[in-house]
Amino acid sequence: RVGGHQPVPVDVRVISATHCNLEEDMRQGQFRRDLFYRLSILRLQLPPLRERVADILPLAESFLKVSLAALSAP
Repeated sequence: RVGGHQPVPVDVRVISATHCNLEEDMRQGQFRRDLFYRLSILRLQLPPLRERVADILPLAESFLKVSLAALSAP
């Protein structure tokens, strides 16, 4: 626990997404600094899909393929 004195073993993976600017929120005191650094070990910044129109068809085809396999459809 943050601020605790006894270690607590955990095995977790956290994936998070936001439209907010967490660095700015942290500077303004609206987001906890310790949580920001724990979450930002690996940061991926992607432009919105509306700015990557060419990616829509390949993504849709991939999702369809995965869905069909999950449903055992031909």
